[in-house]
Amino acid sequence: MLSQFFSLFTRGVKRRTPDGDDAAWEEKSADVDQPPVKRPTLASSSSSPSSTEQAQDPKSFKMVLLGDWEVGKTALVRRLLTGEFQKLYRPTEGCEMSRLKLATSGGPVAFEVWDTAGLEQLGGLKDGYYVRADCAIVLFDVTNRESFSSVQRWLQDFRRVAGQVPVVMAGNKIDLKDRAVKAQESAGISRRHGVQYYDLSVKSRFNLQAPLLWLARRLLQEPSLQLTVEVAHEPQMPSFLPSLAERKQAERDLAEARSVAIGSDSDEDL
Repeated sequence: MLSQFFSLFTRGVKRRTPDGDDAAWEEKSADVDQPPVKRPTLASSSSSPSSTEQAQDPKSFKMVLLGDWEVGKTALVRRLLTGEFQKLYRPTEGCEMSRLKLATSGGPVAFEVWDTAGLEQLGGLKDGYYVRADCAIVLFDVTNRESFSSVQRWLQDFRRVAGQVPVVMAGNKIDLKDRAVKAQESAGISRRHGVQYYDLSVKSRFNLQAPLLWLARRLLQEPSLQLTVEVAHEPQMPSFLPSLAERKQAERDLAEARSVAIGSDSDEDL
């Protein structure tokens, strides 16, 4: 299970203040209707990380998860933590923090994932969540062009506070047939802003771990870093995935987009 690959070692999902002060952490208030946070089943036997890996202190990095509402940010975190797919949309209030542990050839890596609300009601408060961030994932919905158009704003806001740290831009929901944003469009924007791009599907698990592995390689400056526990799951529910030919074409489109020199297009073209 994915829980054999990632492990959660916080006391559940917590709300954290923008200044990142551990002393300011507070459990979610009891009067908010929150679904229970399930802990992943601990890995066992030979599929578990070695005792040496378990004894090592993980290299920890703060990662901010950005994007408009309903693009799948919280579903992505839940999928990685528990292996479950969150079917019903439930908006995040403010910011939720979870801890993901990744088993790699360079030792354990921990990501402190700050799942931010995608609503404008955060206003200037969101800047506080970006302080001291080591990396970020900007998520959008490939079936929703409005969420794609917002990517530039999320990137600019984050860069203004966090600086030139590694960032992955990811297009979610490629399991749906009504794709509205082409892969080459996404690649063009990612090149313009100097970030990595991946198509992915939280529902079908396609490319699910790719953004985290890329970030770990950049942060540790180890291009050959590998996962020591692989994800070996097939989708657990019926879903559409592009055929092999379609995925190959998307890869060719991405390669073509990356090879074209960036022109003088204005940011308003988004």
